[in-house]
Amino acid sequence: MMRLYIAGPMSAHANDGFNFDAFWAADAALRELGHIPVNPARPEDLDAAGKPTQTREQFMRRDVEWLLGADGVVVLDGWEQSRGALLEVRVARDTGRIVYRLEGADLVEEDYEPVLEEAQRLVTGDRGANYGHPLDDFQRTADMMTAADLKPPFSPEDVATVMQFVKISRELNCPKRDNRVDGPGYWMTLEMIHRERARRAATSRRGA
Repeated sequence: MMRLYIAGPMSAHANDGFNFDAFWAADAALRELGHIPVNPARPEDLDAAGKPTQTREQFMRRDVEWLLGADGVVVLDGWEQSRGALLEVRVARDTGRIVYRLEGADLVEEDYEPVLEEAQRLVTGDRGANYGHPLDDFQRTADMMTAADLKPPFSPEDVATVMQFVKISRELNCPKRDNRVDGPGYWMTLEMIHRERARRAATSRRGA
């Protein structure tokens, strides 16, 4: 038995009861599974006209506190488009809580990570440490581009070459197998570009 905080979109459903029906349906499903739901959709949060009784910031402070008292989080459909739910999922994951979704009568771990959240994690995490600060990483790449004397208009071959520079820069900063695998991969793409150019040129000549 777990205490599970329910996270999902509300503000986007301002004209539809703030999505309370979905929260209470999840509440009932969790109870049926033997868990204790922590449901932020409280009837007293709306006044007689159906308007929120507190500001969004006040609700968020309260809800995060409730989340931190739970064992995990259950997300509702559309949580990825909700600023509040995205924050709650981030807090849950950063504090070691598992994020679930209801799939029929079962709880399934939610492994989806929004693109911006993944990008932030990668840039500020281990990958960022391996590459070094972008100022230094990109400066090394820029120096190699300058040395290669690349001039516009740029070609697909130039892009493949620049990607080689990126990998060389990162290998210089932090030797890593990833770089040494990607490097030959980009040379392979360069070879593919040359072969495809030749094939299209031959096809064009035959059609002329």
